[in-house]
Amino acid sequence: MGLVDRAKNILLTPATEWSVIAGEPATPASLITGYALPFMLIAPVMTLIGTTLLSGIIGGLVGHVGLGTGVGVGFGLGLAIVTFVFAILTVIGLALLVNALAPSFGGEQNTAQAFKLAVYASTAAWLGGFLLILPGLGWLLMFVAALYSYYTFYLGLPVLMKCPKEKTLSYFLVIVVAWIVVAYVFRRIAFSTAVHF
Repeated sequence: MGLVDRAKNILLTPATEWSVIAGEPATPASLITGYALPFMLIAPVMTLIGTTLLSGIIGGLVGHVGLGTGVGVGFGLGLAIVTFVFAILTVIGLALLVNALAPSFGGEQNTAQAFKLAVYASTAAWLGGFLLILPGLGWLLMFVAALYSYYTFYLGLPVLMKCPKEKTLSYFLVIVVAWIVVAYVFRRIAFSTAVHF
């Protein structure tokens, strides 16, 4: 299935798409290079444009009302690079955590299925990266897109990891708390690292 069709299906019909995904052959490497990488590039590119170009333009137009005057290209580029690296690390870490915790919630360990879940469930959040072109407001709007990723993840968890329905919610909550903490820590590290570029 093509990249656009898969993204459309996971966004519009996730409940049925997970069953299709479960039966497809895939490896972690093929999922990351064939599907995730193009989407992972969205947030870094939009961050670079938003932080280096648009924040200065918008800040100038509205008299610098809380929007800043733009930042250096070095900071924007550093933030973009770190954001991209952390996107890769996050999806790999999420897949490994999902797989490791599966038996604790009555599921089956399966590395390929865990990577499918981590990669495809992240689609909405990655597409939300387009919103990062909006200085300041972009991260808030991207959070809304991430909420939909959590929803699609929840739907896919019992299908791909074969956990019982009655344990899906607790499995989901443990993973999401870890996901949020890791994303927050990575975001803080990204900003502090980007300052040095």
